[in-house]
Amino acid sequence: MTRPTRRALLAAAGAALFAGCESEREPTISSTRSPAPAPTYTETPEGPSLTASLPGASLPSAPASERTVTMGCDNEDKVYFFSPALVWVEPGATIRWGLASQCRQQSLAYHPDNDRPLRMPADAEPWASPVMQGSGTFSHELTVPGVYDVAGLFEDAGQVSTVVVGRPTLADEPAMTDDGSALPAPARESFETLHRALRAGFE
Repeated sequence: MTRPTRRALLAAAGAALFAGCESEREPTISSTRSPAPAPTYTETPEGPSLTASLPGASLPSAPASERTVTMGCDNEDKVYFFSPALVWVEPGATIRWGLASQCRQQSLAYHPDNDRPLRMPADAEPWASPVMQGSGTFSHELTVPGVYDVAGLFEDAGQVSTVVVGRPTLADEPAMTDDGSALPAPARESFETLHRALRAGFE
């Protein structure tokens, strides 16, 4: 019988020790490892940070005769926004939407004409701006009092806005009574924040 050499015994012992250390470390690694973030923004209940994506989400102290709203994004953080996100104007006021970044943007009324649920006064004229990028503005006059919910191009990421015209009875407004079940989850959560601020401002 050939006896193993001292070198072979040391090699075998080292391999066994290494395997033992690896098996002891493996549970620690797997228990602390977290999945990598998704490379693109998807519709999830978590949605974007509402604080970052809803600047100006509080009701102004008084309605304005006209208002400019900027639309922008931070592609790196996947945050898209209207600023201010909550607007209050007088009947007959003109809203002007402009761009605050280089990403594509759009202002779209929630109306069946735009393949959206009705979340604005039924007798008001809906609008849909062209998709803009780099520069340009879009204006629309709002003459009918009520609550108008607005979708951005990145609605799936929660980019929405609410425009209030006059001082309507909130309980009668389609925007306030729609349950949001047809909306992407991030948009629905953004509207919950905006409408909560609107109700608080009208109390």
